[in-house]
Amino acid sequence: MVDIIKNNFSSGEIAPILNSRGDVILYQNGAKELLNVVPLVEGGVKKRNGSSVIFSNTVNNYVRLISFSPSADKPFLLIMGVEKVLIYNVSTGDTALLALDTPYATIDDVKEVQHIYSNYGMYFTHEKYPVQLLKTDSSFSSWSWSSLSFSVSPSSSDKDSFSFTAYPSGKDIGSYIAVAVQVQPWSNITDYNAGDVIYYGDFYYQAIVDNSDKVPTDINYWIVVGASDALNVFSASNVGDVISINGGLVLITRFISSTVVGGIVQKALNSVVAAIGHSWTVAKSAFNPTDGYPRCCSFFKQRLVLANTKSQPNTIWFSRVGDPANFLETTSDGDALTIVPASDRSDSVLHLVQTNGGVAVLTGGAEFFIKSDGVFSPTTAQVNDNTFWGAFSDFRPTRVGNEVLFAQRGGMRVRAMSYRYEVDGLISPDLSASSAHIGRGHSGFYESAYQQEPNSVVWLIMGDGSLSSITINRDQ
Repeated sequence: MVDIIKNNFSSGEIAPILNSRGDVILYQNGAKELLNVVPLVEGGVKKRNGSSVIFSNTVNNYVRLISFSPSADKPFLLIMGVEKVLIYNVSTGDTALLALDTPYATIDDVKEVQHIYSNYGMYFTHEKYPVQLLKTDSSFSSWSWSSLSFSVSPSSSDKDSFSFTAYPSGKDIGSYIAVAVQVQPWSNITDYNAGDVIYYGDFYYQAIVDNSDKVPTDINYWIVVGASDALNVFSASNVGDVISINGGLVLITRFISSTVVGGIVQKALNSVVAAIGHSWTVAKSAFNPTDGYPRCCSFFKQRLVLANTKSQPNTIWFSRVGDPANFLETTSDGDALTIVPASDRSDSVLHLVQTNGGVAVLTGGAEFFIKSDGVFSPTTAQVNDNTFWGAFSDFRPTRVGNEVLFAQRGGMRVRAMSYRYEVDGLISPDLSASSAHIGRGHSGFYESAYQQEPNSVVWLIMGDGSLSSITINRDQ
């Protein structure tokens, strides 16, 4: 029997289908099984590191570890559980953990949370909860967790239109004005839509079908309504909505009565003349308990990026530059914008990832790329669909250098997505092609974390609880 000394395992653990393929370099540099060791880019292997217990508690079902490094020398770990998050200082190893309350009520909620860093803070998104914000200060002595308060929330694509005439009291940007509405008398030269309200004689009437030149006393077209119903235009729930009137935008900040609201002019009005019925609209926030909240989040060129609500699953919102809480949309370069990818493979947005050239949008059926040839603005943004692998919803992508690792739809393969200037788009080669048995044999890939030192390793949690790794260094 001949003993063969093997000193190169740079191909890692190879799939059984490659057995006896001595003509393939992958086989020559691979192994049948690598258990409790880590392949090195230099070719050898080393025993994997051990682990230590930093916290043990089952009361709040702590099931997530999220790294938070607001500065290079101050790393923290967020230990997330049901309705709680614990802050662990890695550099000190202090076991006296700070606890903060969170809204996530179940283990599944905690597992589905997505997050993105921003200076001394972190944003969290979940389709069932308002956007959350974790904040600390430069001394790391003060921590807080709260819902993100939008100065201007993203507007719903559905806008309410009324037959009432609206009267703005001012027009200058930044000023506080009142917007009052009045019911107008019936006119035989006006076209009315179902639901429109007018007054005629001593009564208020509401159209039950579209009509014109139909006297309100005709019960086939109109019904009598009480004053309280006829004048029920605004309510306290309209605070935060945006009125589009006379070419301008007014953010409602105060509910005064059912016919009067106050607000701040966000975009100057062309004039203060009365706006006739159906020439002005009220846009509600796109984020609410009925329509849902954003599932995904990222940052791109100082804009907070949010995507995928229950009612708008493939819509992507970009905030104003340098103002993550302001989603007021105009045609100005620095203001917010909304993008809806149009494609025959446009599925729900599952993940957003910032790349060198733009924002990668991962859906269940395709990978899109949002970019701009110059300044990124509402008028220059471009959307291109590049690859059609589809992403696995449970696996959050991991940044490694200039690449983004994500699990392909089904969760059995891991791909490395990156922007390539030569194709002006994304490519996503399969990193697990020669080790496909690992995903299939352990119920797929579900979670990942990147360890930069001492070796460049991506750790992967498998569906059965096992741990696997990818050693990656594109410079070698």
